[in-house]
Amino acid sequence: MSDQVKYLSSEWHALAEQALREQTTPEKMKNINTTNLYNSIKK
Repeated sequence: MSDQVKYLSSEWHALAEQALREQTTPEKMKNINTTNLYNSIKK
């Protein structure tokens, strides 16, 4: 198969949390949604 992470899986959650902590500021949090997170962890 591929190395893609299944959307909303526990692995996705861990990667999303890591991306939030590393890449976002309080100002950016005003406009964040799951699509933004999904796209940031796919890279």
